[in-house]
Amino acid sequence: TAPLKKAYEFVQVSVAKASDRPSRNAQTGITIRASSSGLFLESHNENTMSIARVGNFSGTDFVTILPPSTLSILKDCGGDLVFLSPSSEKVVIKSSKVDVLVSPINASSIDLESVRSRITGKSRCKIGEIKASITKGINQVLAYQGRNTKMIILELSTGKLVIRTADQTSSRGKVVLPEIDFSGEPVTVLVEGKLLSEALSKSDGKQTEILIDDPGELLSVRGDETEFITTTEFSR
Repeated sequence: TAPLKKAYEFVQVSVAKASDRPSRNAQTGITIRASSSGLFLESHNENTMSIARVGNFSGTDFVTILPPSTLSILKDCGGDLVFLSPSSEKVVIKSSKVDVLVSPINASSIDLESVRSRITGKSRCKIGEIKASITKGINQVLAYQGRNTKMIILELSTGKLVIRTADQTSSRGKVVLPEIDFSGEPVTVLVEGKLLSEALSKSDGKQTEILIDDPGELLSVRGDETEFITTTEFSR
């Protein structure tokens, strides 16, 4: 059993990203992953991945991929409990509002542990206390950029976090957050601002962190029960 409202809202980040540029970021399905670590809901496309832990799990481990339309079913469940009964042919999603059979699809599942292992232990910034300030800073920087520029530059180093515009035509647009809790090598990356802002606003927990791998190809916003991972560009 698992309350899905929070998870649904979080995985929507990747789904929204996929719909922005469907030709490049087709959202191929919703992955349900169950193990002793818990029951996870995942949405991914070519460049982003949203993961939300939606409850505990006991039983035989499984991974199943359901069609993108499944997300609308989960939305209809609201905050109710959903019972997942996986089989090779059908998955039962049941609550007080819905009772449906969904057929899994044949699609590739991301090697989640491999992706996460690339990020863990690299550049790390604990942002639980300043998450709202970072989100506000990103939105301020985006306001200075041209309509066709979605990317922002994020600089992480000991003692400060800098958010600045990637729009070369703008001479303004820079926010500096001092006295951050940072460890690892200083890093500067190019990332989509709106996407990062949404991930931060929907991530959970006071221990939220931003993690960046070496050489800055992946960025993770990791909360207590949620994680958002996106590709980045290393900026020199």
